[in-house]
Amino acid sequence: MPEGPTPPPDFLADWHSLAAECLAGGRLGERELLDAARRLLLPASRKVDWPKAGGECGAIIRERDWSASPEELDMAVRTKVRRSPEAAKAAAISEAKAIAPDRAARIGSTPATTFRGDPNIFGRLVEDHDKHRALFAMIEDTVGKSPDRVRLFSELVHEIKGHAAAEEQALWSTVLRNPETTEDARHAVAEHKEIDDMFADLAARDMASPGWLRRFAATKEKYLHHIREEEQEQFVAAEKHLSPADMRHMRSVFNRRKSAEKSGAEVERKIKLKA
Repeated sequence: MPEGPTPPPDFLADWHSLAAECLAGGRLGERELLDAARRLLLPASRKVDWPKAGGECGAIIRERDWSASPEELDMAVRTKVRRSPEAAKAAAISEAKAIAPDRAARIGSTPATTFRGDPNIFGRLVEDHDKHRALFAMIEDTVGKSPDRVRLFSELVHEIKGHAAAEEQALWSTVLRNPETTEDARHAVAEHKEIDDMFADLAARDMASPGWLRRFAATKEKYLHHIREEEQEQFVAAEKHLSPADMRHMRSVFNRRKSAEKSGAEVERKIKLKA
């Protein structure tokens, strides 16, 4: 039996029935499913709301093709469970820190948003934003053309390119079609292009030069302004016109597209801004 509190018999009975359905169409066994669910649904208090867990996992099972891997199950369960804003931000910073563990990721206070930790598209986008905030801060903690600066800058550019493209495909392509939110979508997409140009300009210049950090600071300011507007204005407006099912589907599309877009992204090197 996996580690953690033992679920009550009624939960196990329901789970066994659901697991049997999974086994009929895929490779995952009930022990793998239960273990993954318990890891993700187990709060810091070590107490589990097992009826809720059973309902969440049952819904996930019935929605998916269970030839999926345990890792895909982890992601599926994660998208159903709301995390606290503090836990969501800490997880995002931890992802960034994994790139260069010795670099400080002091992102300070972040703009107020109700979306941080949400299991929908907007919570997922804010999660990325927090990771990007951390990467910006970590690059500022580097010097010259050091290996950490090179590695972190490459990760930041690939992250933001993948994020922006997936966001446009999963969210803004739909929001653009609604006359009430068309302008928000256009504004967000236009700023993606401006930020992309700023990164291309940075990539073409000498990282060790004094002017590089000045230009980097300007890019950071532009990006932080962009994501603040999204979190506090554009996402708020878009949410009013989307159903919960829409937002869950958009998150699934975003995750799939971001993985593809990030892996295929290239760091363009081209002077685009005046000296």
